[in-house]
Amino acid sequence: MEISDTELMLLGLVAEMPRHGYELEQVIVHRAMREWTAIGFSSIYFLLGKLQKRGLIRAYTSRASNRTKAQIPGADSQISDQESEPNTKPRKVFTVSKKGMRILKNQALRSLREISAHYSSLTRGLLQWPFLSREEALAALQDRLEALRSEEDRLSGLQLDQQPLPDYENAMYDFALSQIESEYEWVKRTAEYMETKPWN
Repeated sequence: MEISDTELMLLGLVAEMPRHGYELEQVIVHRAMREWTAIGFSSIYFLLGKLQKRGLIRAYTSRASNRTKAQIPGADSQISDQESEPNTKPRKVFTVSKKGMRILKNQALRSLREISAHYSSLTRGLLQWPFLSREEALAALQDRLEALRSEEDRLSGLQLDQQPLPDYENAMYDFALSQIESEYEWVKRTAEYMETKPWN
């Protein structure tokens, strides 16, 4: 059985500890997990339902006492209590099953081991290169260089603001930043080459 990247992320959060949907959203926000996986708030409950139907998680109803974000593992302890979760009715809490833990570990290892296809907007633009003028194409590459530097600054700041982080989360940021730096150098070299060669 194979699950999607977003399902794997949710399964991992539930495997850490039993959680309900609202709490999952808080952890996703305060760990900045949307930097790595696209998931909307409304999708959380839909995906939890899919995981439950597949037997990867189980659900039970709980009327726990109010918990502030400072008490939610993975959330920002500096968030004010005014932003803590409302708790006026029973909530459905999800916990991982043995089958779910097995799938989680297998797919995590596969993700570390295997290379999957990655489609960049850069390659889509390069495919249409013949339809652009030299000025248009080179200006677009220059814009991309500036955007890459801005993204590098944003991610570096986000990583710094969240310290201290576990080693594996720092590694995720370092990997993303190294990809940005590598792309920056490639775009810079390519733009310089395209600027000097005959246009075709």
